[in-house]
Amino acid sequence: MSSGGDDAAAVGGVEGGGGGDGELKRASSKKKGGGGGSPPVRVTEEGAIFRSYRDGREFLLTPESTVLAQKSLGADIIIPLDELPPYHIDRASLVDSVDRTHRWEARSLAQHLSDVREQAMYCVVHGGVDRELRTRSLDYLTSLPFDGYAIGGSLGKDASELSDLLRWMMPLMNANVPGSDVDRRSKPRHLLGIADEPSVLDAVINGIDTMDSCYPTRLARHGTLLSRGGKVHIKSGRHSRRYGMPIDPECGCSTCRNYDRAYLWHLFKAKEPVFMTLATIHNIQYMNDLMARQRQLILEDKI
Repeated sequence: MSSGGDDAAAVGGVEGGGGGDGELKRASSKKKGGGGGSPPVRVTEEGAIFRSYRDGREFLLTPESTVLAQKSLGADIIIPLDELPPYHIDRASLVDSVDRTHRWEARSLAQHLSDVREQAMYCVVHGGVDRELRTRSLDYLTSLPFDGYAIGGSLGKDASELSDLLRWMMPLMNANVPGSDVDRRSKPRHLLGIADEPSVLDAVINGIDTMDSCYPTRLARHGTLLSRGGKVHIKSGRHSRRYGMPIDPECGCSTCRNYDRAYLWHLFKAKEPVFMTLATIHNIQYMNDLMARQRQLILEDKI
């Protein structure tokens, strides 16, 4: 179980995209009756101060407290607190953000090493699409005793820019720093906040070991189901009479074994909460099957 991903430890939004998660969006939206709400997050050197969109209370999230929370949850892989600036940001602000993130990650690592508990901690390499900052971040963070390397922050404005970033960045993770005894090649590489199928396949080809994202479950909640024949938009009326037809005939998940598209269409249209459970079960199984195929191709030396 990893505690990384789209909305776990990053302050400022979703890894990879630069947009905020649902809670932050609600908190920053204008209140009824006019007038804007105050910012939901304030970043200081100590950490991030969050304001609850429910009752307005503030609480401080620090590098140390996020580590302790993840340890309490029993996470196998702990992701340190980092700041996620938007894609469009001036370089001076990006430099300040990267430097602050480095200080936070060093504090997180110190907290983790004080009580390891057979848990791992990955660093999060930042720098947006700036090659010099990415290289500096990688060199600094890999000099510290993290157990693995995650790539986070803004990963480009689209899939093409993400692919370009991985093509020039991943070779750096295979190259040890001259005069250093750190073996970068011996540690796993993780990509934060990415799980759409084209980006996943491209990441695997470029040497990424693991990824995490709420993408498959978010799609499921909104009625988009993944299949080997392409995405199934279950709200479409064409599915209302597809009795006996599973989402994906090749899928072995419990949803595909027991429910057809017509019933799932009914659940979605009736706003039955069980739809989200059934759809999520299927989309997660689809992603697991996808990654199993990639692992097999690696074992067969086809990737």
